[in-house]
Amino acid sequence: MTMAKPNTANKLTLVVDRAKRPAATTPRAPAPVRADLPQLDRDMTVAMAAHRVLKSCLAHLLDNRLPVLKSDDAEAIHQARVALRRLRAAIGIFRNALRDKEIAFLGSEARWLADELGPARDIDVFLAEVFEPVAEACKDAEGLASYRGAALELQRLRLARARAALRSRRFGIWRDRFRSWLAADVAPPLAVVPDSDPGVVGTRYRPIASYAAEVLTKRDQKTRKRGHHVMHLDAEQRHDLRITVKKLRYAAEFFSGLYEHSPKRYLKRLSRLQDVLGRFNDVAVAQKLMRDIERATAPKGVESGSRASTEVHHVSGLVGGWHAARAAAAERKLRERWRGFLAAGPFWP
Repeated sequence: MTMAKPNTANKLTLVVDRAKRPAATTPRAPAPVRADLPQLDRDMTVAMAAHRVLKSCLAHLLDNRLPVLKSDDAEAIHQARVALRRLRAAIGIFRNALRDKEIAFLGSEARWLADELGPARDIDVFLAEVFEPVAEACKDAEGLASYRGAALELQRLRLARARAALRSRRFGIWRDRFRSWLAADVAPPLAVVPDSDPGVVGTRYRPIASYAAEVLTKRDQKTRKRGHHVMHLDAEQRHDLRITVKKLRYAAEFFSGLYEHSPKRYLKRLSRLQDVLGRFNDVAVAQKLMRDIERATAPKGVESGSRASTEVHHVSGLVGGWHAARAAAAERKLRERWRGFLAAGPFWP
């Protein structure tokens, strides 16, 4: 019996065909998305401008929903949290023009969502900005590995909580109601406006440029008043100042394109002031996080004076002491940036 010879040409063709096939690739996780400033026009009414700003803020949040759910990039949760802060700030800015039950509901649910996402961002900041610089500078300190491990586990749990909120039915209802509100006619012709508070209706149809100038003036004055004697403020007062600065910055960004003068100098100095105040806040938030980590790393049934417990307390003390030693430099930077902000004139009339 004659055996058939193998077809080497076919084998060669098969090898070549396989070589032509693209290698299987893992789908790339969606990247975090930064905010785009809403484009406002001086001829817009307050209601029209509010609609555009809020639509932009919601889009920023929804653009970062999948990156939070599918990516481990810490920037995703940061951008989602920024989107919520901007959205809540916008609701506050336009509250007098949008006074109704639906916008109140949307604002309260945005606060709930911010509370669910906030802890995840706090632990990200702690690891990157508070703990890791100390760990890098003190590589031989005992207990660093277990401390980092506990912090990473806390990070995992908090990210899971944030993701659960973004997957929840409660979030879905809020998102759909927000979209429905945006789809409605926020500012119909005056002839068909039903009877309501004349003050609200009047505000709703004002030109945005004059309304924005009033908002910016009030917030700028409040910031300067709250930061008076900034070097003598306690931790709680500095926290309040940081929130005030942040709200002013968001308003200035929203309205930056409405006026002839460039807002760049004002916004830059405001941003630099917010950054240094944020550093003080990061260290303050770190105190609670370190207590959470100490509880997580404490072995069950082991006395507080044990070696493991001592190492954990040592690392917390190391982190706190390292940043305390740099507090004087931060204080000098705060003084410098506060003076820079005070010297920045408004860009609005």
